[in-house]
Amino acid sequence: KSILRTDRPFWWTDKKKSEMTEEPIEGGGWSVNLWSETETKSVGRKMTLTAKGTGTTITIINADGPGEGFNDSTPAAPVGGNSGTTIGQQRQIAFQYAADIWANLIVSSVEILVSAKFDPLTCSASSATLGSAGPSTVTRDFPGAPYSGTWYHVALGSSLAGTDLSPGNPDINATFNSSIDNNDSCLAGQNWYYGLDMNPPGGDNDFVSVLLHEMGHGLGFSTFVDKDTGEKFLGYNDIYMRFLEDHSLGLAWTAMTNGQRAASTVDTGDLHFTGPTVVSDSAGLSTGRHASGHVEMFAPNPVQPGSSVSHFSTTVYPNELMEPYYTGPNHDPGLAVSLFDDLGWTIATPETPTPSNTWTPTNTPTETPTPTNTNTPTNTPTPTPPGEICVAVGVPSLGQRVDGNRVTVKADIDTPIGNLAHVRFQYRISPAGSWTDIGSPDTEFPYYEHWDVSGLVDEQAYDLRSIAQNTQGLDCGSASVVTVIVDHDAGTRDIYENLSGDDHRKTEVVSSSISNQISAGDEDSGFAARITIPAGIVSANDNLNIEFKDNVDFTSGHLDDYNNLNGYFQLSLDSASLTGNMTVRFEYEDQDNNGIVDGTSIPEDAL
Repeated sequence: KSILRTDRPFWWTDKKKSEMTEEPIEGGGWSVNLWSETETKSVGRKMTLTAKGTGTTITIINADGPGEGFNDSTPAAPVGGNSGTTIGQQRQIAFQYAADIWANLIVSSVEILVSAKFDPLTCSASSATLGSAGPSTVTRDFPGAPYSGTWYHVALGSSLAGTDLSPGNPDINATFNSSIDNNDSCLAGQNWYYGLDMNPPGGDNDFVSVLLHEMGHGLGFSTFVDKDTGEKFLGYNDIYMRFLEDHSLGLAWTAMTNGQRAASTVDTGDLHFTGPTVVSDSAGLSTGRHASGHVEMFAPNPVQPGSSVSHFSTTVYPNELMEPYYTGPNHDPGLAVSLFDDLGWTIATPETPTPSNTWTPTNTPTETPTPTNTNTPTNTPTPTPPGEICVAVGVPSLGQRVDGNRVTVKADIDTPIGNLAHVRFQYRISPAGSWTDIGSPDTEFPYYEHWDVSGLVDEQAYDLRSIAQNTQGLDCGSASVVTVIVDHDAGTRDIYENLSGDDHRKTEVVSSSISNQISAGDEDSGFAARITIPAGIVSANDNLNIEFKDNVDFTSGHLDDYNNLNGYFQLSLDSASLTGNMTVRFEYEDQDNNGIVDGTSIPEDAL
């Protein structure tokens, strides 16, 4: 069946583009309200969600009228851990549960407001629109913005600024399809499933999964670029597009013309997300990941409005929550959290959400227009019978080099997640050291921990394993042990010196079996360069030399300007066959003699 779960295109609002104007933000910066005054000011019944441990507050604004949507009084039997006794109550509890999951993953000192409602949306026996969501406002050049001239979803912008950039207005607008419940003409009788256990019967649609997906778009998982024309929104970059590249061109979206961006939107397989956290955390993908570590984004031809670009590709496996197709229940935001880290969100260690069911009535909302969306197909998974649970470490991957205090360790689960109670992650010195717990010995949903390896022995191999316990107490050890190597040069700069006027170099042995990185940086400016050679393209173990000089001629690879908070240049060698020593040099030009590298904002002495 064709079931859409999509972002809300930035131009799809109750305003015309010509009506969207920039307004100054008190304290500095600019914002554009994508919705009318009646939409952004509507306030209904509130439910305040405060997640454990992070201090993040997400407030749901119930924009439904009496007797509909979240206020539907139709009786319903409690199901799957959802104790509500009416459809409206069950929707409230499910929304609370989903909001708590996000609130346990991102950190913000500014309250996040989500205006949500149910409306009858497109639905037939074979296709339907599940819902849509997007930011109500976009902001740029606010105090604390990591990039100038760059649009941010208002929830992210407010978090970075440490103050509400659109006070009194919702940060996210979301609408869900009320036609799906108890309607034999809609999806041949499939209904919303409001349980919290990811176990919908008969192909019903897991509401929590759809909520998580749509909230992800509102929090930052979408671009504001016009997919048909390639035009930037009001002429400025957005933070999401800053990490997009077209691999066939070797160009970042920020460096493209409008025509090139429009062509890249339909360049299936070559549109990639290049953020360093996504690259690092995507090692567990078996498909949909380029040899460089870049992850494929959804770029069908022709463009699918509301879906193209603003999702991971359907080739990504294991399936991700933020793909365009609804493939079944999934309560793990997965790589979306890594992508949010790249966008600038502060990421917290996740905890299990504890739903609360308190709603306080306020004023009656103003009704808003019904969205029109484009349907896209889905795949319905075959349920797996309950039973003993086995898990294996899926991330990091075998042989991966790791460094830092937040190495993500994630479980791959081969049985229904609803039966899983806890997962324990452990490590040891390979091959026969004593096992030590990573984080909590009883890790709960969404079943991953962050491993601090900053104090472990450099170049030492360590084993990782995971142990699961289900709700009946059955314990099944990990099917395999994953061995990784701690490499304190893997994610940091290898040289910290003042590079101005001197010739500095670094030599490192490259391996054919793992991804190799070598980097250098200027301790005064904070800028650095990094070279990555993916696993499998090096013919033998050889030396790679990196030098900084003022005259350079490199003949392969392409240079990506990330220019992020820890700004660096990265050279990705897409194909190579090293048979001896190799030297890569980075050039710069300053033809106008202003002390700034041409085409950048980087002082020439940084290189």
